[in-house]
Amino acid sequence: MYHYDKKGPKRGVSLYSYSAEFGFEKNLEDCFEDVCDMGAHGIEILANTHIENYPYPTQEWVDKWFALLDKYQLEPVEYGH
Repeated sequence: MYHYDKKGPKRGVSLYSYSAEFGFEKNLEDCFEDVCDMGAHGIEILANTHIENYPYPTQEWVDKWFALLDKYQLEPVEYGH
């Protein structure tokens, strides 16, 4: 998994910021791509909003989550529930 190891301030984005778009105009990968494009290194998700079948995500969803973290070089920094 990607790990940001530079010293100094780090930028992260909460997917709560995408509340009006998530599930309508953007899917999870669209949000990851946008966060990466803005130069952020950390990402926060909200359990019942962004995890399919919460609180029992499928292994497929978990695998996709980790694949997206790797693909967009993001680090999970907060889990809101």
